[in-house]
Formats: sequence, C-alpha cells, structure tokens
Amino acid sequence: MTIRYLRMMTADIDQLPLIMQGTRDCLAVRSEIEENIQADQVIDVRLTTEGRFIHLEQGLSLTRPPKTNIPSHLFQPRRGLCCFGIDVSVFDYNEHLEIIVDSDTHAMIVPRHDMHIQEYEKHLEATRHLWEVQNDEEK
Repeated sequence: MTIRYLRMMTADIDQLPLIMQGTRDCLAVRSEIEENIQADQVIDVRLTTEGRFIHLEQGLSLTRPPKTNIPSHLFQPRRGLCCFGIDVSVFDYNEHLEIIVDSDTHAMIVPRHDMHIQEYEKHLEATRHLWEVQNDEEK
C-alpha cells in the first residue's frame, strides 16, 4: 500500500506545486541566517552565516495521513490551497533528502547530509513532479 504524506500548497498553472523561494504554502522553505532572525519572524530552516543548515532536523513540513490531521485553517477558501501528496517511498533511496517523523501527525523532508540552502532547494524542487493532488475520496 502506498503511503502519501500530505502538504497544503498553492498549485501552479500545470497543477503541480508552485515553487517560490522563501514563501509559505509552496514547495519551498522559509530560511534565514540565525543571527538575522527577527523575534516575530516564522522560519522553517535556521542557517549558518555561510548559508548551511545549523542542524539537519529542519525542513519542509508534511502532514501524516489521514487528511483530518491537516489543520483546518489551511482549508480556508481564501488561501486557495490544494492538498498534495507524495509517496514516502521515493525518499528511501534519495541521496540527498529523507523524511523524518517528529509526531503522530507531522513529518519533514530534511537534508540527508550537510548542505547549503540552495542545494536543499534544488533537491526539493526536483521532487515537484512526484507530488499529486489528493482528491477528497483519497485519504
């Protein structure tokens, strides 16, 4: 049985996830050099001054199935988001990215090894064609 982890994202015109660096609700993470982070700033990835991950347990957030685990505010029509899913097995042999589970409902796509944020973004973008819109009947 295929297990798909979920993420609410904006769909691009080709119905694949939109890629817009540093923006929420896209196939991207919000990153910042740790010493430049403002108190009210929401950051997914904290970086060294060289742009490398401070630690590898940070990255793109995912929701573990079922869809009912996705926070309800992400379904608000004004946000215009689609529910995408990705087969977790594609990361089993990925040289650069892996999935870590940090709770019953949450997981992340993280670097498998030390890397610069631009390298991580490139590898994350390479998964774009693997994401599929999850219809209501799919759990």
